[in-house]
Amino acid sequence: MGEELLGIIPIREQLGAVERFRVESKLHEKFRDDGIKVYLSIDSKKNAEELKAELGLAEAKLLEILNFMEGEGIIKLKTIYEFELEGSLKK
Repeated sequence: MGEELLGIIPIREQLGAVERFRVESKLHEKFRDDGIKVYLSIDSKKNAEELKAELGLAEAKLLEILNFMEGEGIIKLKTIYEFELEGSLKK
């Protein structure tokens, strides 16, 4: 299942201070410190496997947090193909 993580890049939108506080509060309420660590580690460049290694989280827990954040509209999960295609279209 780790190969699945290699192909996923979480993309985080830049938020204002108030909206970021709301997001972080929601993540802390549901996932405690793990949710905050994942959110703050997303730089829209690292894939999910790199996040997993950096944070030392179990794959299932990381996927649960990422899927929650995507469902709440906090992040977008893109495949590497989508990410690279989007980058080439911007040039």
